[in-house]
Amino acid sequence: MEKYDNKLKATRFAPVSLMLKKSKGMTILDIGANDGFMSLKLLESGAKLAHVFDILPEKYAVSHPNLTYRSDNICSWEGFEEKHKDILLSNYNIVMFLGTYHHLCEESRYSIFKESMKIATDYYCFRCNNRYFINLKKEIPKKWKKIGQFIWQVL
Repeated sequence: MEKYDNKLKATRFAPVSLMLKKSKGMTILDIGANDGFMSLKLLESGAKLAHVFDILPEKYAVSHPNLTYRSDNICSWEGFEEKHKDILLSNYNIVMFLGTYHHLCEESRYSIFKESMKIATDYYCFRCNNRYFINLKKEIPKKWKKIGQFIWQVL
């Protein structure tokens, strides 16, 4: 079982491990962050700040002076922006959307995916199951794919 757990852990954290050396001075938006552990690792590697969101209550969040964790059930991008306008930036260097897509409200998950892509300036880390990936991979901006700054982690 330990071998399986290590393989699963390595797969789950692969996008972050790729970003560790690139995160210095960068801003992070982490949607569906669980406890914020991945953003914490990027902050420890030199990222400037992280805005972290998950449905989990804030009491479960990791702690770092440059990490803001908020509990939210995101059902529309517009509502999300309005509710968190006091902290949200217009753009983030790194946007992480890892394993979140299928948990969002079905009627708005696609628009949340599209809108979150628009505010990524350097890297967009996205992971979902193959059922959704088949259709969503068509949405990868050509310029991101060409310059290699779009990270897909497919399970």
